[in-house]
Amino acid sequence: MNCLQSLNLKSDILVVDGSQTSPLPQWSAALIWLGAWCRKHQFMDKRLITFAVLPTRELAAAFACVGSLIAGAELFEETFSWNRFSCLPRGSKVFWKTQDGRKHYRGNIIGIEIYGGSEFIVLKVLKAQRRAEVGSTFKVSKKYFDDYRFSEEQPPNTAKKGSFHNVSRFMSGLLENINSKWIWTDGSEGILITSMANFDKTISDVFLKINEQQALPLRDILCIEINGGPEHAKLRKTHPRGDLSGNFPLVILDGPDAFHIHEHFEKASNVLVILDRSEYQEGIHGTILQLKSVADTIISNKLEDIPDNLPPGIELAAYVINRS
Repeated sequence: MNCLQSLNLKSDILVVDGSQTSPLPQWSAALIWLGAWCRKHQFMDKRLITFAVLPTRELAAAFACVGSLIAGAELFEETFSWNRFSCLPRGSKVFWKTQDGRKHYRGNIIGIEIYGGSEFIVLKVLKAQRRAEVGSTFKVSKKYFDDYRFSEEQPPNTAKKGSFHNVSRFMSGLLENINSKWIWTDGSEGILITSMANFDKTISDVFLKINEQQALPLRDILCIEINGGPEHAKLRKTHPRGDLSGNFPLVILDGPDAFHIHEHFEKASNVLVILDRSEYQEGIHGTILQLKSVADTIISNKLEDIPDNLPPGIELAAYVINRS
């Protein structure tokens, strides 16, 4: 079994360099598999901690992020239900629009009111296409909740919307029966801790494609935004001294500087640490030995869908441990 066979992709991923289109290199395929593997293996009260030591880290985190998106899209279940919406605290900022997309609103939750035995969530309209609606109240009941699309993240603008549509088509070309709502639904598939300037530079000239679809910039495929911002995104990024808040199914620590803040994610789900060989120092080795001593060997030994062979130069260590 090669690295991407376990993901059951419908199409091969190709790399576009100028006018030349090439198959995905083995090392990048391995990183896509690894990101997906770390994202999808979720355990009750436990977490998967994985270390990847590579000849170089350049672009490794980006391809791991692609894998995280693939796994997240495949696992997606719509969660912005009436029950979740009705539990948001007063003052929460929310966005909503009609299902046909013709009317857009932004507002704050005022509270809940009961009319004729039915529960209504009351919102104050702060922004609307019709100026006359600004400052008014908007009430929605459970019965009519599905007539609107609600979110806590700011919906993408027109330019971003086109990019998200392209990424949705890209994922649909890779996966069977992907839910089209995945890309528009709140929630990120992971957070990347990295040197953001260097990361943005390394991905700037990389394009991927499948089948006869147009080539897409890797930066668009990642659907990534800075953590803590209001923008809708399927991945978040920050630097080691940046905003680390939020709950994520996967935390990717890119390099030793990122690794050294791993204690801030003790309650997070899974963690993937990416290092190049020169960065694998004694302190990191000590952490691995400590994890090995407390790992749940029963679950660890049951983890499947691991490739028979990894490309030369890639070394992995993975442990399932109790959450703090």
